[in-house]
Amino acid sequence: MKRKVELLAPAGSIASLKAAISAGADAVYIGGQKFGARAFAKNPETEDLLAGISYAHLYGKQIYLTVNTLIKERELEEFREFLTPYYEAGIDGVIVQDLGIVKLIHEEFPGLPIHASTQMSLTTKYGAQLLKDYGLTRIVPARELTLEEVREIKEAVDIELECFIHGAMCVGYSGQCLFSSMLGGRSGNRGACAQPCRLPFSLGDNREQTLISMKDMETLHLIPQLIQAGVVSFKIEGRMKSPDYVYQVVKIYRKYIDLYLASPQQYQVAKTDVKSLQSAYRRRGYSNGYYKESQKGSMLSLNRPEGKLEEVIEAQEIPEKKITCTGIITIRSGQEICFRVSSGGSEATVYGVVPSPAMNQPLSAAAVEKRLKKTGNTPFVFAHIQVDLDEGLYLAMGALNEIRRIALKSLKNNLLDCYLREQEWFSKRTPRTLAVNEKAPVVKSQSQINLIHVSTKAQLEAALSLDRDQQLIGTEAVLSGAEEKGYLELPIIFRPSRQKQVALKQLEKYRGVYIHNLDELAYLKENGYQGEIIASPRLYTFNEYAVSFLKAQGVDVLSYPLELNRHELRDLNTPMVLMVYGRIPLMVTAQQVTLTEGELVDRYQKKFPVKNSDKYCYNVIYNSAILSLLKETEALSRLSPQGFLYYFTGEEGEEVREVLLGNEAQTGPGVDYTKGHWNRGV
Repeated sequence: MKRKVELLAPAGSIASLKAAISAGADAVYIGGQKFGARAFAKNPETEDLLAGISYAHLYGKQIYLTVNTLIKERELEEFREFLTPYYEAGIDGVIVQDLGIVKLIHEEFPGLPIHASTQMSLTTKYGAQLLKDYGLTRIVPARELTLEEVREIKEAVDIELECFIHGAMCVGYSGQCLFSSMLGGRSGNRGACAQPCRLPFSLGDNREQTLISMKDMETLHLIPQLIQAGVVSFKIEGRMKSPDYVYQVVKIYRKYIDLYLASPQQYQVAKTDVKSLQSAYRRRGYSNGYYKESQKGSMLSLNRPEGKLEEVIEAQEIPEKKITCTGIITIRSGQEICFRVSSGGSEATVYGVVPSPAMNQPLSAAAVEKRLKKTGNTPFVFAHIQVDLDEGLYLAMGALNEIRRIALKSLKNNLLDCYLREQEWFSKRTPRTLAVNEKAPVVKSQSQINLIHVSTKAQLEAALSLDRDQQLIGTEAVLSGAEEKGYLELPIIFRPSRQKQVALKQLEKYRGVYIHNLDELAYLKENGYQGEIIASPRLYTFNEYAVSFLKAQGVDVLSYPLELNRHELRDLNTPMVLMVYGRIPLMVTAQQVTLTEGELVDRYQKKFPVKNSDKYCYNVIYNSAILSLLKETEALSRLSPQGFLYYFTGEEGEEVREVLLGNEAQTGPGVDYTKGHWNRGV
């Protein structure tokens, strides 16, 4: 009988995959050697992963492949080749962040279920509905959602919801964090996050604490409420952890999910199980995540605990499950022996040698059954074998061994055949490929635009004073009185349950809107917005498929992503807006980092400004260095972007004027400038 909910376990290796299945997982998510968000896990090679897919399917379990990184234009052919063998082997779904990869898989890998990764930071029914309409079968919403917000999405959209129930938590909205990328070149969007959020910071008072380090999540007591909210898949984090950890955590959650499904009224969590669960890994304590809390500091671990942070579970022998099967063997005089085996709705029938008359001791049914039940290191175990035997016959034991081997191999193949697919993308398309040193063709922009993001009235007035052809971006308060010249900036994170709905009639006053996420795009589309839509760099366009996806959904102007270098930007055929000046937002977090706007100071005395947005319930941490490409005139000319973005945050009016005149603002001693990923990329 199919369970109401799915227990989804992490697997950073084939050993962890087997441990998860042994502990009772219904499904496993795992990455290959490329394109997964855990680049440093012990991800299996192709042949091993194909064997892992077969292993999961033999036990009737689902297996999902993580391809949840942003993928560059010149990597698309490699991605197709990477995914093809897993698609053909019957992978049950792919977890995807990149909207371009969503489009590519949807078009070229028919029938493959696509799950929206939590890296998409989806927070509303609008984004969920847009993706469902596009063909996605499941979304993993942002971990910052409350239980009520999860329920609202499920009630509004008939799509599967997969939610985290245990493990490490990012302090920033997943996919919206460039902290590791900008500081050290290790991009979380490319699976290589160095976790700078776990390091100590101060608030300028020289008192260092781990101010943006989250406790781990544990939700045993919330299992009933999550099921009632309509969550279909309960996801455990931990692809970097050991098979022993996976086995213990899965086993405990299996116990309690089954307990609730069997007898909801008797659901009660034993303290000993909570202790066992939390002692399996000691990092910085546990919380229930955001399901019952919002911005409470209880989810943060402000001080590094004493001793080594590690798994403390002792290594144990993990039992390997066996597949139960039954058999009927017929041994008749003058006929080939026949062995029929069956399991899970599949069966196989094989024939062997003809038995001979017994010279001394004839075969007995008990001896035949005993021999055939010796399944050894195969995944099968016989629950019952019926022996239909004529008297007075003889067979060598090797003949019984051989027929059992062939029968079980055939049964295994038959159990797996129903999962197999054929992929023919290579014969149906003409790929656009770029050699390593080849320059992509440049499509010249017909008219270049200047986008000026202003955060204060003083910045607005400074920009207007230059009397140039420019398009202003700002909030309702900042643009007040200059609406006809500006684009209204919608919040970085769009959560209608925490704010007033965007009044569409109010938007008519502006030239258009500046959006940051898929939820906003879907909201505008669903409500028939007809104005111009400009997308910020947060709507990632690492490849032309992503460009095509967003254009088809109604975006008029796109922005180049901040993590591609100048050569990779030229791989994109579509001219977009390029950010050439400003502090890059490194992290968006639901946690209130500072009580008032201030700055985080790291161990090198670098200062990271923090802006609180009480209205929209999020906080933004900006880079300590200011991005400036103002002197890259020749390279900018070769790129030929659609326009430039000047992103002002804390600058004074005169500093704004200087930058717009082509000079770097003099913002005081110790201010650093950076070219970001313009040269290095990720």
